[in-house]
Amino acid sequence: MFSVSTEQSVVPSSTSTKQMMEAKIINDPIWGPIELHPLCIRIIDTPQFQRLRYIKQLGGISFVYPGACHCRFEHSIGTSYLARSLGLELQKNLAMLDEPNKPDITDKEILCLEVAGLCHDLGHGPFSHLFDQLFIPKFKKPGDQTWEHEDATLHMLDSIFKIITWNDYLEDEDIKFIKDLIKKPDDKEQKKPSPNEKPDEKEQKKPFLYEIIANASSLQGWSTMVKNGTSVIQNQHEYYNLFDMFYTRYTLHRQAYHHPVAKAVELMITDAFVKANKSLLFPPNQQRYNQKTLSESKDDMRAYLWVTDDVLNQIRFLNSDNNVELEEAQQIINRIFQRDLYKLVGEKRMKCIAGTVSPGDLKEGMEQILKSCGIRRDLFEIMVVTFNYGNGNENPLINAKWYHKVKGVKESENGEKDGNKSTLYQNIESSVIYESDAYISDMLPKTFEQKYLRLFWKGTKSEELYYEKIKLEFSKIKTFQDQKRNTVEFVDTILDRLPLSSNTEV
Repeated sequence: MFSVSTEQSVVPSSTSTKQMMEAKIINDPIWGPIELHPLCIRIIDTPQFQRLRYIKQLGGISFVYPGACHCRFEHSIGTSYLARSLGLELQKNLAMLDEPNKPDITDKEILCLEVAGLCHDLGHGPFSHLFDQLFIPKFKKPGDQTWEHEDATLHMLDSIFKIITWNDYLEDEDIKFIKDLIKKPDDKEQKKPSPNEKPDEKEQKKPFLYEIIANASSLQGWSTMVKNGTSVIQNQHEYYNLFDMFYTRYTLHRQAYHHPVAKAVELMITDAFVKANKSLLFPPNQQRYNQKTLSESKDDMRAYLWVTDDVLNQIRFLNSDNNVELEEAQQIINRIFQRDLYKLVGEKRMKCIAGTVSPGDLKEGMEQILKSCGIRRDLFEIMVVTFNYGNGNENPLINAKWYHKVKGVKESENGEKDGNKSTLYQNIESSVIYESDAYISDMLPKTFEQKYLRLFWKGTKSEELYYEKIKLEFSKIKTFQDQKRNTVEFVDTILDRLPLSSNTEV
């Protein structure tokens, strides 16, 4: 899939001979030939980065779509390329602006963007988001902060910079900048600079740089640039092209990322991980007191270095020694490879008719309802799935700033007028874009988010009576109300094809 060559180079002539010798070109299957900075090559050639070869980008989706088996390794290289490309484009466009206080983007900042894009996923665990969204929450204790893979990314980054040479290209402040690009510190966590420290002028003058790698809200980065005096020109006729991008994102989540069978597989892998947690110890071949379990590994980069998708096969090869939980984990994994998967019993579209019910309260409440009907808790799993366009229930383009080109000419430096170039732009208020008949289509959605409640059956074929019972009880649930009287109304969208029997007894 990838080929590396040092025989060809597109390094600019201004680049040092040393950099030209160290630079490499990777032939990426999507983006074509990608030139990699020498510092990026050093990072790639570390165990911390090579680990990403063994972590699937899309979790369990390859069990549904066999071709969806690419890894975080190639994804990160592509992200590095795109971050650099965007940085160069912004640098060029900002240089062309005729504004007195315009910010500029330095070559070193572009390198920092490139490194941040390359390293932004170093902290992912086995099967990517399965690890931080499904597995780790099983071990969260009251009062614990929510762990995100970005937390481990920053620790992995520290490990890399301890073993490579980087000070020939970067300084200490650049390392901090790279970390902030990956995970911008929370306002509450940001400390006031000491008397010897300078205020972070970069964040004040160029906040849009922090939205390139860790974009918190769709096009927020673009709107931030406009708010700070940088003219980012977007013609309103591009509205539909941009909207199609977000619609494609929604479609991928609906058809692939949240495919019921893919989620069923991920639930099975999660259950296997939980049951085998104490039997999985990292790093290998160490004294027990120096090892971490799977759930503990995220806090120790020596251990986390060994935690990849390979964990699934490690569980299969462990000697159970009458360890019941480990045996159960192995049975679950065998079921995956024999295609005896958890099944989607039903799915309900949710509509809040009074207040908002939290996913946690809804999940717990539905579990209690089903258990009260005589359904064993170990035989089912409740999941709340959210589909949107990337900005909650708001139009993602609400953050975009739209400009309309108007007729006008600009005098050149020698006083002549160029009638072929119009450089006057007028801002179009969002109300015009979203409400005016001149710019909005009746075919655009009014709602941008939908939540679904899914019920998965975890039993085997020998427990079909329980399956039919739970399907019947799930079909009867039409509303749910929490203790605060927040109420959700349900509409069935999927029920399995097995016939419902009102006389089922278990």
